[in-house]
Amino acid sequence: MIAELITSYSKKNKVTVISYLCVVLIGVFSTFFLIPKYSSELMSSFTTGQKAKNLLIAVVFAYILGMFTDILRKYSEDTIVPDFTQHVREHIYKLVMESHSSDRQVELGKLLNVMSNFPYVVRNAAIDFVRTYMPYFGAMLILMVYFFTLDKQFGILQVVTFIIYALTIWFSRKNCVDTAQESYIDFMNLSEKVQDKLLNIDSIYNAQQEKSEIDKYNDANHKNIMAYQKSLRTLWKLRVFEETLLCVSFVVFNYMIYKRKLDKKTAIALYVGEIYYFLRILQYMQVNLLTFFTLIGEANAMSDFMNELVNSKDKKDIAKSNKKGVVINPPKKNVPSLTIENAWYRYESNQPWVLKNFNFTATTGDRIWIKGNSGCGKSTLFKLILGGLKLNKGVIKLFGNSDINTIRENTSVVDQHTKLFHDTVMNNILYGNKATEADVRRILKKLDTNIYDKLPDGLHSDAGVGGENLSGGQRQLTILLRCYFRPASLVLMDEPISAIDEENMEIILKAIDLISTNRTLLVISHSDKIRDVTNKVVDICG
Repeated sequence: MIAELITSYSKKNKVTVISYLCVVLIGVFSTFFLIPKYSSELMSSFTTGQKAKNLLIAVVFAYILGMFTDILRKYSEDTIVPDFTQHVREHIYKLVMESHSSDRQVELGKLLNVMSNFPYVVRNAAIDFVRTYMPYFGAMLILMVYFFTLDKQFGILQVVTFIIYALTIWFSRKNCVDTAQESYIDFMNLSEKVQDKLLNIDSIYNAQQEKSEIDKYNDANHKNIMAYQKSLRTLWKLRVFEETLLCVSFVVFNYMIYKRKLDKKTAIALYVGEIYYFLRILQYMQVNLLTFFTLIGEANAMSDFMNELVNSKDKKDIAKSNKKGVVINPPKKNVPSLTIENAWYRYESNQPWVLKNFNFTATTGDRIWIKGNSGCGKSTLFKLILGGLKLNKGVIKLFGNSDINTIRENTSVVDQHTKLFHDTVMNNILYGNKATEADVRRILKKLDTNIYDKLPDGLHSDAGVGGENLSGGQRQLTILLRCYFRPASLVLMDEPISAIDEENMEIILKAIDLISTNRTLLVISHSDKIRDVTNKVVDICG
């Protein structure tokens, strides 16, 4: 996924990326070749009394060029970084929306962690690679060429040092990344547990388990920190080896200077290249390896989670879900609206059939009460109609159209899991439709209810998280009104009156009756009161 994100962004922003790379390379050339070359020659000219005017100009020019490219590089990054972050966020959100499946629960704690951190981790890793490792790798190649122009033996020493340095990183990378990945997977698991506990904090409080949960969290947190420390220790061992390598290389370098008895000009040039550039670059790269390997490990952990999320749903289904369905203009009455032909379905190949050669037909104006014992397939039928599950055999059509996107586009749903957003009541009603506040007030008047007047700001009151600020009747009417304003030919309701008290039952039934006008209604309910708004009964277990 990481490579896919970087590739897709680069293709979309070719000019910006190529310009950025050019600026980086020019900066590397000026900083790590021109400046050391001319500054060492300038020092030599001072000691021998040669005129240094041209060399002074060259050094100043190289410095200004390096400074200018550095400013341009930073400006480019200030453009690329926000754009790339947006690109990653949009990609993740799209994957989450398109990979939803009715028969799979998502670990919300992990998902929120990924959506919050993945864009920054991938962005920082990519920028570190482009800003630090790519230019410094280029700089090392330029410096080694520079050393060869000064003295072949010193050039060989630097090549050997760099090869050992690079090979050490190459062979250590997997262990370093894996330990960082394991640490972050453990952190994601901890996030999932915390999410679950916070969602059930009332139960914890009522059971007087606050201290117990704190102790459990502290234990889990300690284990996670130990895993994180392990990843840091792995990187520390790599750093010790690299520091030892650089120390040995520097000792050999000085020994060669002493033994070779080079002229002052060459010796100064070698020392400038060695101390101010070669060693400093390798040490800087080494320090940043800690962050880079940690970022790669964390990115891999989050990428694996997202791949698992996406791969659990058929990629063909995800591609199909990108297509928008066609809005159907329902024909006249007595024409079949919903048709289910020879439907077979079971969850697993070794389990019994939930639907076995099931056939069903409904027309516009039908209000069908779907009855049956618990577990016999009523809710499964709704999921199959909506495409959350796929039939093993058979076909489902809405006005002769079997395209799942078209069926979804023309279907409105009210079920036990419908949630309200943390927004106003009005915005919750208007979500996903083109109604206006005037339309809402007109329907409320038609229903002859003032149920929302009890709220502090009426329809503009905050519904709370999941609708917790609303009563059961207010919450259900909000969901039903949202359903009413959606231009759908088919309405599916799963237990719409199960949690409604007697005081609000009449208004909820009136709303269901209003929604059903000139539509096809399928409603699952264990309450006989639903008979008041239905005109047919189908026992799915019969």
